[in-house]
Formats: sequence, C-alpha cells, structure tokens
Amino acid sequence: MKGALSQATARLMVFKLVMAAAKTWRRLQGQNQLPKVIKGVKFRDGIEVAPEPNPRLIHAVTEIRRSSLFKGKADGKPWKAARTMKVLPSTKH
Repeated sequence: MKGALSQATARLMVFKLVMAAAKTWRRLQGQNQLPKVIKGVKFRDGIEVAPEPNPRLIHAVTEIRRSSLFKGKADGKPWKAARTMKVLPSTKH
C-alpha cells in the first residue's frame, strides 16, 4: 500500500509524537532572564556579560567635558562645542 498515508493522518502522527516527547522535556532554568535575552543582553556560560566600553564614545564624552560647553562658555550654542569635537576613527572593520 504505497502512499496510503493522508496529510491529515500524517499531521496527527507528528502531533502524537511531539506530545509523547514533550512528557520527557525538562523545564528551562533561568526563565526570568528571558526579557534580558529579548533586549539583547549578552550571556557567556549562563552569566550576564557587561558590554565592552566603546573607545570612540569615551573619547567623545571626554572631549565634550573638556569643551567650553561644560565650562559655561558656549554662549547658548551647545552644538558649537559638539561640532568642533574630534572623533577617533573606528578601529573595528
């Protein structure tokens, strides 16, 4: 009887197999971490890894702090200090 299995019967068989297998599945540990995983937090061996600091961002913040913007000499134009700021070229390609 070649091809005696209908699509409906095949679906029912797969469903029954999955239900039988699900009885032995273990529950995930750390389900409270799921929102962090969705947000993109990195984990290594189950431990949350702090993001590496971006050297370009650190340099930019340092330049802004050194600029006249934080010294009160920006004469009401904060973009002036940001425009003259030097940003390091990216080291990652």
